[in-house]
Amino acid sequence: MEKQNEHPTLIVIFGGSGDLAHRKLIPALYSLEKENLLPKKFKIISFARKNFSNTQYRNSLLKVLRKQRTRVSSKVWARFSKKISYLQSSFENKSGYEELNNKVLAFDKQIKLFSNKIFYLATPPFVNYQILRSIRLTNLNKCCESRHSRVVAEKPFGDDLESAVSLNKELRKVFREDQIYRIDHFLGKETVQNLLIFRFANELFNSIWDRDHIDHIQITISESIGVENRGTYYDSAGALKDIIQNHALQLLALTAMEQPKHFDEKSIRDSRVEILESLEPYTKKEIEKNIIRGQYSAGKTRAYRQEVVEHDFVL
Repeated sequence: MEKQNEHPTLIVIFGGSGDLAHRKLIPALYSLEKENLLPKKFKIISFARKNFSNTQYRNSLLKVLRKQRTRVSSKVWARFSKKISYLQSSFENKSGYEELNNKVLAFDKQIKLFSNKIFYLATPPFVNYQILRSIRLTNLNKCCESRHSRVVAEKPFGDDLESAVSLNKELRKVFREDQIYRIDHFLGKETVQNLLIFRFANELFNSIWDRDHIDHIQITISESIGVENRGTYYDSAGALKDIIQNHALQLLALTAMEQPKHFDEKSIRDSRVEILESLEPYTKKEIEKNIIRGQYSAGKTRAYRQEVVEHDFVL
């Protein structure tokens, strides 16, 4: 077992009542707690609109966790859940951020140390602008400059090119570039992470991974669940922005890119960008011919329109 991280850390999850926090972030953090890999002095503050008490919020997380796993250790959960608190506020309410700032400072005062801070934007693009402005206005980004502060911006990054550029500018007003992490949680999947090793560390595949030996590539991203409680978000984003623009293109880039000069962040990114820039955009006629759009009907899950109407969510 690896040595426990000794750096005190506080994570603020904006949109903590949403799907990403419940199905991805909290289960991942629980796994780290189970393996004794979280710092001893560690805290999670979930900031969201939904009206939860701390107990109600923890119970909602536990319910999802039990659905995902055959067994949840009551001992580990008891230890882990004590580190989670919930702050109910709208994203436009300045007093909510002021209360959050007080909670952040109170944690540092309690542990008598300056903790690392991670601000995780588990929210749709249109909400992120308000969150970033409020962080800046209440000086949350300045609360602890003697330690490391980070902001994590989840996909989709904006709604289009113009909004993505605008969001970048807003991020840089609040945080330095080396503090900003623009991420796609899909890339954390084990199979995706192993793709580079599978391609470039295996001489058998590396030598024949080219157009002379590969006829074509098919990328299938299948789902076993519907939109569930992501109705409001999904009805505005759709599969194109939620899956194709990020997950699918990242897989395409990792599959088709040339071997990077070095296996560091910049070299891998440059190789991915090179393949993405070489793609030829569809013409209007090609879009009509090659793209099929639709909504799923009832089967193992409710029909799309039933889920959007009946399972709306509040971040």
